[in-house]
Amino acid sequence: MVVDYLYSGYKAMPVFLKGYEKWLSSFENDPKAMPVLKNLEGYTTRSAAIKHYSQELCTDYHKLDIPCPFLDQGQCSIHEVRPVVCASYFSLSPVEQCRPDSESTPAILSITPSEIYLRRMAGLADIRWYMHQEPLPKLVYKLLTQGMPEVSRQIEGLFDSK
Repeated sequence: MVVDYLYSGYKAMPVFLKGYEKWLSSFENDPKAMPVLKNLEGYTTRSAAIKHYSQELCTDYHKLDIPCPFLDQGQCSIHEVRPVVCASYFSLSPVEQCRPDSESTPAILSITPSEIYLRRMAGLADIRWYMHQEPLPKLVYKLLTQGMPEVSRQIEGLFDSK
């Protein structure tokens, strides 16, 4: 859905491509950041169980303060089609309180679906896409540059028994 939205002619495509370069270089240029990205990518699994990110890993990623590549002047350029993880959290506080270095605690509300509902949603599509838990910006970039058939073959290759 995100890739379709980017192709739909909205200004989100150039925003993402520019933001993705910055996002990726933030990891490549920071020795503390690259292990966090590798840990996130390590959640691709060949088993039927979906691995869950630990809260510690999410906190480590947040502390890096790397802007989302979909942001355009502080606003989400894909707001209409944002992922569930983004849509299920929102802040009632000023943006400066949400930064990791803020001394104030922001008022964050969560409407995250339960694990049962997330698993039901996962059952609506090919489970291999849900077990391939590559960070969203990398997956979207691959889909844009390589196309669905090639990325699909790569993901299927992860699950082929050898």
